[in-house]
Amino acid sequence: MNHYRPLTLILPVFSLLLCACERFLAEIPDRALAIPTTVAQYGQLLNVDRLYAATPTITDFSLGELDIPYTLWNSSNARLREAYVWTPDPFTAGTVQAGDWNGPYEAVYYANVVLDGLPGLETGDAMAYGDVKGRALFLRAFQHLLLQEIYGQPYRPATAGADLGIPLKLTADVEAPIVRATVAETLDRITADAREALDLVSAEQPSQDLFAASKAAVAALLARAYLIRQDYAQALHYADVSLGYHDRLLDFNGLPATYRFTATTHPEILFYCQSTGNTGIFTNVAVTASAEQVELYEAADLRLRAFLKWNAGLQAYNYHAFYTGQVSPFTGLATDEVYLIRAECRARLGDGAGALDDLNALRFHRYETGAYAPLAVADVPDVLGTVLQERRRELVFRGTRWSDLRRLNQDPRFAVTLRRELDGQVYTLPPNDPRYAQLIPPTEVQFSNLIQNAR
Repeated sequence: MNHYRPLTLILPVFSLLLCACERFLAEIPDRALAIPTTVAQYGQLLNVDRLYAATPTITDFSLGELDIPYTLWNSSNARLREAYVWTPDPFTAGTVQAGDWNGPYEAVYYANVVLDGLPGLETGDAMAYGDVKGRALFLRAFQHLLLQEIYGQPYRPATAGADLGIPLKLTADVEAPIVRATVAETLDRITADAREALDLVSAEQPSQDLFAASKAAVAALLARAYLIRQDYAQALHYADVSLGYHDRLLDFNGLPATYRFTATTHPEILFYCQSTGNTGIFTNVAVTASAEQVELYEAADLRLRAFLKWNAGLQAYNYHAFYTGQVSPFTGLATDEVYLIRAECRARLGDGAGALDDLNALRFHRYETGAYAPLAVADVPDVLGTVLQERRRELVFRGTRWSDLRRLNQDPRFAVTLRRELDGQVYTLPPNDPRYAQLIPPTEVQFSNLIQNAR
């Protein structure tokens, strides 16, 4: 059965009825109310932040960055419980859990509406036309990458040409075939869309428009995508491009203990998205940062105070502030991540000094004034390991750790087994386990005849 949740959006120029359903690829939202006829109208469609600002949450609770006590876990909804302990088949209890699949594909659909509609219009202002097309390409690439990192197989250089990725939706046409591309094909399309977008979008981000991709944001997405596919030379190149347009970092010195980030004025944010669904769990004081995460921070590291808050009653830390300024973690693109991508790529390509330059630029803004000493190659025997540790400190609950585990677990030096203990029962997720690719919702498998991920 399909379950519809109507959502009517009234735009300045036209209205569209949006519907979410269990098998989103098989039945698309109704676009019968109005059809855009100008470039400006298509641009307004891309301004609907409710379509693009939310990202999947299922992997947020599958990491080792927080601890949920058994009583709270046991009383939570099935979606959170199953993600937290890596249930092999999260659909056995009859739960739908299709939102993480439907949401990104809904955004992809609207990006495709724009991309399908633009060629039939008079170009008029060529710059405006190119910017709208570039933004649509960026959004399609961004959402496809989110889906790939949840439902596609991890990128493995030797088998990416055969491993299954995700269905690539490149048109709004409901009759278009729905098949899973290979991982290589999926990432090829994502990077091709983003490269074309980079040529088209404006260099500067429009004032106060965190949902409009700039060249810095598109290049940051390319750097992230090439890091995932372990092409460190290309990831380095696009990190350079991104930082060439925007390299600002926020100095954490002087931030009050009660400080909360403000997304609209945060100088590091390049493109805004936030994790949604079950994020209210962070307001529960019983939920704490894991001891493993807390131990990553030194006493002079201001992130310990900016991201976390000491709970004297529990003798543990709660999560205190995200870049969103809300209880929902920030999952968009920001300059701190780009610095860390460039640092990792430099380390992997043999430029240890360059890697530490990037770490020092970031850490200078994160440590107490006077307490920070720059890192030097002579004092850091494992530059790559140091970069990866810094990545964990900085990008806590930023939507990147799951992808990092899928990638780093392929290297025995960095492979980890995730472990939970609840009410005396131990749960584990070993490196390279099939559960690193989430199951596709069964209704989608059935109606679109997709190959399901193995268990």
